Amino acid sequence: MSNIIESWLLTDGPCLSSVITQRLMEQGVSAEAARKRVSRGGTKIRKLSGLVFPKNTRFLYHDNDYKKERYWRALLRDMGQASRMPAAKAVCLELVISSKSMAYVMRYIDFPH
Repeated sequence: MSNIIESWLLTDGPCLSSVITQRLMEQGVSAEAARKRVSRGGTKIRKLSGLVFPKNTRFLYHDNDYKKERYWRALLRDMGQASRMPAAKAVCLELVISSKSMAYVMRYIDFPH
């Protein structure tokens, strides 16, 4: 069953563990069994350490997505939904995340004043 989780992450990109759990339950797996399967993960399924979302939900991603644009965008999306942050802060996070996926970082003096 971890293969299906891996294929979902490859197809749909990184997401919260609650999303995967819900999809498993929609396929007839009990809630407890779904949570257990998600917690066991797979060989190429990773959990973001150091960041726990509400209700002990974790951010899951496939090895292939790590530190790529899809990874950062999904993390930004899920952080925004979890904290219900205002749009202005989301824009600032977008700048930070974009700079992490770039090969360079602009200096402060490069921005128009």
